[in-house]
Amino acid sequence: AGMASYALQLAQHAERIGFDLANCSVTRMITAAEPVSRGKRERVERLWGAELYDQFGCTEAAAMGVESSAHDGMHFFTDLFHVEVVDETSHAPVADGETGILVMTPLWSNNVTPFLRWSTGDYVTSKGKCATAGDLSVYPLIAHGARTAGFFKVRGININQSEMEDFMHRVDAVSDFKIEAIETETLDGLRISVELARGVDGGPFPEFLQTRVKNAFELTPDVVMLEPGTLEREFAGVIKQNRFIDQRGGK
Repeated sequence: AGMASYALQLAQHAERIGFDLANCSVTRMITAAEPVSRGKRERVERLWGAELYDQFGCTEAAAMGVESSAHDGMHFFTDLFHVEVVDETSHAPVADGETGILVMTPLWSNNVTPFLRWSTGDYVTSKGKCATAGDLSVYPLIAHGARTAGFFKVRGININQSEMEDFMHRVDAVSDFKIEAIETETLDGLRISVELARGVDGGPFPEFLQTRVKNAFELTPDVVMLEPGTLEREFAGVIKQNRFIDQRGGK
């Protein structure tokens, strides 16, 4: 149990010391505290040889929902929390299948926080029907999309951080990464620092990644190559590993 990013960090350490993590005794993982994109999920499950179950919660409440074995969204505990999916501008309810902002009122909380209609800052979609027929089927199914704060705007282009993270986790040559919005002498820029997986030739990789990012996000980033273990040392002691950093003053 833990954060998905820490599971990746442990997997990278295991690879460096030659430990076959995929064939260890761990078969299930429970993650929390950060969004899990499809790419991150696939990478964690592949590296650990385990099935990942995600859950949703927030400081203002507690653990609010979990996945079933169908992994088709979060089942929210509506006997403990009143949840709504509303339009970001009008605050009116949105229909099933439409994306809105998650608003919740705790009917119970681990610290009795007296909130009424608290906006969690998450884009979600109420899915209506679910694939599971188990005990969790009595609870509504909601799919998490992204955090409202999870965007960079670089040279007029909005970069959805969850989409960028998913993209990076699907590049098999990348072991770990950090992405920064930076200032240059002329225009803002995007810098991607990467550690490569064992055995990958780093010579042609920067140009390869620049082309892939340009095709996907319409920006050509600066690519910085890091020695294995650099980001692990940088993130040491940090509870939540922030791989997206805005280095621009006042932005």
